[in-house]
Amino acid sequence: DLAIDVPGIRGTDLEREPLMTSPYVCVVAEDHPAARKIQTFEDFMALRHIVVSSRREGRSYVEEVARSHGARITPVMRLPHYMPALEIVRHTDLALTAPMLMASAPGLVTHDLPGVFPPLDSELYWRRENSEDVALSWLRSLILETVQDIAPPLSSSHAGARTTPSLGE
Repeated sequence: DLAIDVPGIRGTDLEREPLMTSPYVCVVAEDHPAARKIQTFEDFMALRHIVVSSRREGRSYVEEVARSHGARITPVMRLPHYMPALEIVRHTDLALTAPMLMASAPGLVTHDLPGVFPPLDSELYWRRENSEDVALSWLRSLILETVQDIAPPLSSSHAGARTTPSLGE
């Protein structure tokens, strides 16, 4: 009855509300050979990548952005969710590009990707016919309140969250 996805989902029967914006970061295991050496876009591109996409066909967001910079990522693995991808990264030499809010975890190192990957915007969607449903209205308000508690405003600095410099610093 509710969905969280990127902006632009079309449908005349859908209502939407902006949810949050989160910058993307590159995530590798803390014992990854390049964990402290990812400094440039070229370093990032040299990694072996996992991509996450709920889309069944076509290139992932990460592949599209790399292509827009004249580069090509050929993922070694494609998953529909971030949580299993983060676990795989923790135990392998693979890299993952993920929203910062999902990427902080023990055993992982994050690298900022400024100027490379636009931040991830997400929206909360529901069917217009359910707009007045009391239970769904409560759930929507709970989700929106929770996001306000966990998602810092994009304008605030998140430098304390990373463990290594951003690309190009």
